[in-house]
Amino acid sequence: MKKMKFILTTMLVLFTCTATTLFAQSKEEKKKEVATKVQTLIESGDFEIQVNRAVPSGGQSRELTSPYEIEVENGNASSYLPYFGVAYSAPIGEEGGIKFEDQPMIDYKAKKDKKDKYVITYKVNEGRNSYNFRVEVFDNGNSTISVTPSTKRAITFYGNLKLENDDND
Repeated sequence: MKKMKFILTTMLVLFTCTATTLFAQSKEEKKKEVATKVQTLIESGDFEIQVNRAVPSGGQSRELTSPYEIEVENGNASSYLPYFGVAYSAPIGEEGGIKFEDQPMIDYKAKKDKKDKYVITYKVNEGRNSYNFRVEVFDNGNSTISVTPSTKRAITFYGNLKLENDDND
């Protein structure tokens, strides 16, 4: 009877250790898989970042409940972002926010930083406004977008790189 308990206890311990090791390996493999997807998207120059938080210069962080995003595709950029903060001038009839579609990017640069993140910079001129973007994308897909408009104070957004293709958009 003691031998049977010993054998069962030993088997249980071995099973637990094996399961933990397999889980750790699959977690590492998943991290590598995500990092590879991030690299592929950034290097292709075609990616989309969905934004969930905004932090205006000198303001408080705001969680965003509506879908906001930026998209980079074929040398053009699109932006559908809100704006909270100080505007130095506000043209009459302007919709508000940082919103434009398929505008050519100026001085687009993407490079991998030493801290396992990609840094993407570009400028967009849209009507009377120009926007300088600095986008940081980490290996896990987490992203920071800093936008400096020509007529407003800078604002920072946080979100995630869209890793999966969704044809329903």
